[in-house]
Amino acid sequence: MGGDAYALFQRLGREGRGPVAASAKAAGDLKGQGFALGGGLHRVQERWGQQVRSLVDACAHVAQRMDFTGKVHREDELAVHRVVSSIARLETAFEERSERRGGGGGPGGGGPGGHGPARGKPEGGR
Repeated sequence: MGGDAYALFQRLGREGRGPVAASAKAAGDLKGQGFALGGGLHRVQERWGQQVRSLVDACAHVAQRMDFTGKVHREDELAVHRVVSSIARLETAFEERSERRGGGGGPGGGGPGGHGPARGKPEGGR
């Protein structure tokens, strides 16, 4: 969306002001010939210019915000990925450790998190 806003910003900057110049010339010609329509066209041309400037500014703002937001979210996603990767590595290490000890890490087995006796201790705790 930020790229589209930037493209629109560029296009409006190039093409949006073209009608302003043509309308200003036409308004001047009409006024010069004594037509009241010249003043009305001049007001429309001024309003068009204001609206184009507002749209150009809005597109620039959207493009900048999307760029900023994209960078922030990319950094957030990288941070989340690092945390999840660390958790996955820990989980893998615990599983490997459990397998080396004879499968004692899960429910029903001995060791941490298990429901049976801890490894090396007789049932009854003596």
